[in-house]
Amino acid sequence: MIVKKNSIEALLLRRCDALIIHSKALSDEELIEINNSTDIPLVFVNRVVPTLEDQCVWVDIASGIETAVNYLVKNGHKRIAYISSDENSFPDAVDRMNGYLAGLKQANIDYDNDLVSPAYPDENGGYQAVEALLNKKVDFSAFVAYNDAMALGGLGLLLEKDVAVPSKISAIGYDDNPICNYIKPKLTTVRYPIERVGERAARLALEMLAPRTEDNPLVIDRKTLKFTPELVERDSVSEFKAK
Repeated sequence: MIVKKNSIEALLLRRCDALIIHSKALSDEELIEINNSTDIPLVFVNRVVPTLEDQCVWVDIASGIETAVNYLVKNGHKRIAYISSDENSFPDAVDRMNGYLAGLKQANIDYDNDLVSPAYPDENGGYQAVEALLNKKVDFSAFVAYNDAMALGGLGLLLEKDVAVPSKISAIGYDDNPICNYIKPKLTTVRYPIERVGERAARLALEMLAPRTEDNPLVIDRKTLKFTPELVERDSVSEFKAK
């Protein structure tokens, strides 16, 4: 997994057989320029680069948050908070926020800015984000977190405040970190299929390396390059019961 342009160029100079690139820092234009400057097969993961779609293995990140919101709505929740990353220009943060908005729209729930609590995307940030919601006395029965770390921090704050989860507040994380299975309650989350993405990226690189002829061209089914996160149901969500 490569991040910086000079790192990519250094590996290309060593004439590696193929390169799998994970870079959020470089623009589409920079990646297209790098791709066009070499005959070495390049595979891009976790983003879709215009004109290079057949070389991109990616996850529909927004749909993961949308699925989480939909699940809470099916359990009767309407006041759903979003514990968001404060890195709001970062592509993942944009995608996950868009997923939250899409989930609300699908359920015909009006967006309420008071229900969005941004913080640094780690445990401390999650703690602070939920604390901010409680301090504002915002009415919410559930929250979706930017990632599992923030969800765990939020659960820690609720535990300190003797707010029962999920009977009082339900919670959903994102990523499916193994620790989600070892806390109480076990965290319902959205599984980010990183292993499947890595496997498909490796297979795509090998496909691009295989000898081709006019009678045996490389044909890529783009449907196999897209992955959708899945909800993992555990114990941190319950049906909403009106007071």
